[in-house]
Amino acid sequence: MSKTADHVLQRLEALVGADQVRTLPPWAPSSQETLEIPIAYPRDEGQARELLRLAESDGLHVLPTGAGTKIALEAPRESAHFLIGTEHLCGIIEFEPADGTLTAWAGTPMRELSQLAAEGGRRVTPQLAHTSATLGGAIATAQTGDDRLRYGPLRDQLLGLRALLSAEISSQSGGRLVKNVAGYDLHRAHCGGRGRFGLILEATLRLHPALGAELHIESEVADLQAGIALAKRILASTARPLNVRVVETAQTILRVHLGGREDVVEDELRTMSAICSSFAPAAPLQFGAPVFRACSLRSQAENLAAWSSMIRDGLELETTLVVEPGIASASLIPSAPIARRLVSSQLPNIPQGIDVVLPTEVPTGLSTGVLALQGAVRKALDPKGLFAN
Repeated sequence: MSKTADHVLQRLEALVGADQVRTLPPWAPSSQETLEIPIAYPRDEGQARELLRLAESDGLHVLPTGAGTKIALEAPRESAHFLIGTEHLCGIIEFEPADGTLTAWAGTPMRELSQLAAEGGRRVTPQLAHTSATLGGAIATAQTGDDRLRYGPLRDQLLGLRALLSAEISSQSGGRLVKNVAGYDLHRAHCGGRGRFGLILEATLRLHPALGAELHIESEVADLQAGIALAKRILASTARPLNVRVVETAQTILRVHLGGREDVVEDELRTMSAICSSFAPAAPLQFGAPVFRACSLRSQAENLAAWSSMIRDGLELETTLVVEPGIASASLIPSAPIARRLVSSQLPNIPQGIDVVLPTEVPTGLSTGVLALQGAVRKALDPKGLFAN
């Protein structure tokens, strides 16, 4: 650890206690430097403000983090001098099952929110595979769950949010009601912001009715193109599946996840069978190997097939390729640079559970405009430049 990093570590320990400061191993294996980065876990909002005050006074850059399930995607963020973990900023603030809303601190695991909502006859979306993923982390990384196709992106579920922009300045927009027209939708700028726009403290989510019945079905298809063609027919039907995906490992499988009232699921199953007579019931999908996930707008499905075919041969043998036509990321931070870096580096092993979205979601001609918008939002929400690029 460098002298500067050692100094930062000592300052953090003085603020939150030595037992609440750890160091992350180097997250840029190709770098020649030792990039161990301290991570501090404030016990409350007051300590979080003190950490931001330290950053401002010492000219340091910080990076917020939840459970760290997506930390591997932050490899370029080497400008961060330390991280702020939200592990202790957790718990339920308000739960109104009748109104369909739930407010919690950013460090609350999404699985706890899902369990609480289910007890009240409600459903939290997104439903995430990572059992330790937090509310703030899911928002910051614009997580997509298995039910994205029906309910839309996380930004559509976010009703309100409060964040720290500095030690003295906080931002709050939206509210705790489904029908809320107070202020601008600044809270949705944090979706996919990856911590660049402030430290998320708490957020309110819209809840959906619990599903009366669920059914997973699958059918083997000849190849990716055939699977995507069938998926497009399903998307054009009257059914509203939770998820339609083509999964390729040793064989290529089209999988569909249905859910809702029991009679609705039965009717949609008949629709699926009319489209593809070989559908059969299947167990919920469990990914036991690294996953390379590709998704696109429905209109870009053909391009998605071409992209997937192009990269397939470069994937490690044990890597699962998951293709989802009909959805695309809703984020101010385009994921295209991540995908291009992986493609240009011969697609190294991707950590288990890491989702990588191909650049079909952001047309090349719009990339410059998206980056300009990102810069404008950052300038407004982080005028002091406290948060790492």
